[in-house]
Amino acid sequence: IFVSSPYRGLLPLLPLFDRLIAHYPTLRLKVFSSFHIENTKKRHYLPITNNYMQSIYNYSQYDKYYINIYNYMINHSNIDFYGNVPQNILFQHMKSSMIMLYPCTFPETCCTSVLEAMANRCFVISSDMGALRETTNDMGYLYDPKLKYSSSVIDDVLNPPKIESISPEYQTNIIDKCKELLDKYYSDDNQLYLNKQQQYILSSCLWSHKVEIMKKYLKKL
Repeated sequence: IFVSSPYRGLLPLLPLFDRLIAHYPTLRLKVFSSFHIENTKKRHYLPITNNYMQSIYNYSQYDKYYINIYNYMINHSNIDFYGNVPQNILFQHMKSSMIMLYPCTFPETCCTSVLEAMANRCFVISSDMGALRETTNDMGYLYDPKLKYSSSVIDDVLNPPKIESISPEYQTNIIDKCKELLDKYYSDDNQLYLNKQQQYILSSCLWSHKVEIMKKYLKKL
């Protein structure tokens, strides 16, 4: 599963996934990403189709830069592209997923999607940048893509890093870790690991916990 804005890792995700299905021909990827597309209740939150895309005329300011990527996913036999859905629907998909594959190309702060994936028992394979190591409490499998960034957020949105600019070592590490976790997903050790990360989220990362931390901080001011 991939859950994030398109400019935060969607471009490198797709060629990495294509490398994975060379080893696992029936592997499926669920993508929840866009700036504007709403997969509405009327459609029962099914994956987006070509006909549905063609019915959308008013793309958001940034979605239009990713239309070719969206079309690629729609026509890919192993990818289900959902656009944006409500959180309760997203959590249902997370619960049925094994890995959050997030080759992030943006220096994240506290990434809510990663925390939600951990709470729903997904392994997290992502990038060692920003605050992702702190967010995952060292429970994610994180690798350095060795990227340079512009000083403009707009430049990053319109021209996110492509797979060619990402370290080959990073790509290999991502693929190898995905294969390892998929092959041994149901092992006792891996299931205990998922239990541990889920318990960490439930005991330390809920909004109620953050409120108490903020209260203590404010009392010190």
